Amino acid sequence: STTGTDPTCNNNTTEDNKSTCSPENAADATARLDQSPPAEAAPATATTAATTTAKPGRTPYLLSVVILYLRCLLRTQIFPHKILQCFVVDLCLYYSQENVLQQFLHHHVLSDSPELLERIKQVAETRNYPWAVQVCFDMALRTKQSMVVADMLLHTRQYTDVIPFLLNQQLYGFKLCRLLEHVEADADANAQDPELMNHLVAEVRAWRDEAVASSRL
Repeated sequence: STTGTDPTCNNNTTEDNKSTCSPENAADATARLDQSPPAEAAPATATTAATTTAKPGRTPYLLSVVILYLRCLLRTQIFPHKILQCFVVDLCLYYSQENVLQQFLHHHVLSDSPELLERIKQVAETRNYPWAVQVCFDMALRTKQSMVVADMLLHTRQYTDVIPFLLNQQLYGFKLCRLLEHVEADADANAQDPELMNHLVAEVRAWRDEAVASSRL
């Protein structure tokens, strides 16, 4: 499913979802995430920094410090700045702590923002994590970033859903040539449905004809 119904933590949190997205709840989530002992800090050299990886059951030292800082902010009713949130995403990916990142997103420790959405979109497109794809869909729908939803439909090869979504959202900035180029290059999709390209071209033409007819009214 590409729909998301979870409430989101942001600076405009409504009364209805404060109980789910309160700083206290997010702080409790960070406390649960940081139960494992931190790894010892490595010497600050270029070599060790480039080769440091997370050991199973142990949170990297730097990430542990950041989690503690997040908890302190949230317990004082302060949501982390979006730059700090993006830094947390980068840290989790650098140390291969995707499970921690998933929990941060699930418990709304990281709140919706265009910057965070762009980070998650990059993860979804470059690493193909199913959870990242779903989080990207959900966050894009919550924040009404329709172009990102269209991009993810294309990335996940849901080709026949792209044009109906664009029409429904009245999204005219999406380049349809991208859709046709992806389909043309997707041998598997064409093998499964030899009429796929013809179907999409017919939809594009119907959209064009409808637009021309509307302009004459």
